[in-house]
Amino acid sequence: MGSRGDVTINQASNTNKKKKNKNKKKKTKSKKTGPAPAIKNMNKFVIDTCKRLKERKTYLVWNAVGVLGVSALSDIVNEVDAIQACGGQMTADGKRHRYGGGILWGILKKRDPNAYKEIMVKGKEIEV
Repeated sequence: MGSRGDVTINQASNTNKKKKNKNKKKKTKSKKTGPAPAIKNMNKFVIDTCKRLKERKTYLVWNAVGVLGVSALSDIVNEVDAIQACGGQMTADGKRHRYGGGILWGILKKRDPNAYKEIMVKGKEIEV
């Protein structure tokens, strides 16, 4: 009987040690420093924006983030969503609805022509 009691005490102490080791490993894995998460968030923002607006030219959205900033661009994207929710825009010939990216660039062109030109010039440099 005495030996069984010793075994259970040893097993209990071993399981406590394993739990402590797991907790230590979790703590070291969760520690992250530096600006890396901000870059991932901006990348995710650009990719999500392109998917939402069905914009194939992601480099233009990257340029827009560089010129306007994330907050200004997200405000315009919300405006595009509102326009699309109300029925969207037709193209100049009236044959089809404009994609979200086209609406975005149209709004940007009317509001801030200099920023629009800068974004498109950088985009043409990338295309060539």
